[in-house]
Amino acid sequence: MDLWEIALSFMDAQVLLTSVELEIFDRLETQPMTASAIGEKTGIPPDSAERLLSALCALNILERDSRGLYRNSPEASARLVKAKPDYIGSMFRHVKRDLYPVWAH
Repeated sequence: MDLWEIALSFMDAQVLLTSVELEIFDRLETQPMTASAIGEKTGIPPDSAERLLSALCALNILERDSRGLYRNSPEASARLVKAKPDYIGSMFRHVKRDLYPVWAH
């Protein structure tokens, strides 16, 4: 058991939940983009977009090529894009909106 991993796992969850909320995966499904372009489309600062996208790459949810373009991993494409039949993002919205606040008290 890794207690540090357990204690800090909420950060990984927040990266995923925030990305679903910002529709990152829907935006990347149509074309790979730079962090700057994602920042512009989502309204977050470019440096924040870079950190978020880098975290998604570290979690193997996104892939980044040598030109700095981000794209969905195969699983993200299948399960985190609204138009796909195996979409599970609506459950993540419920987790962020309804379940996280309950544990805050």
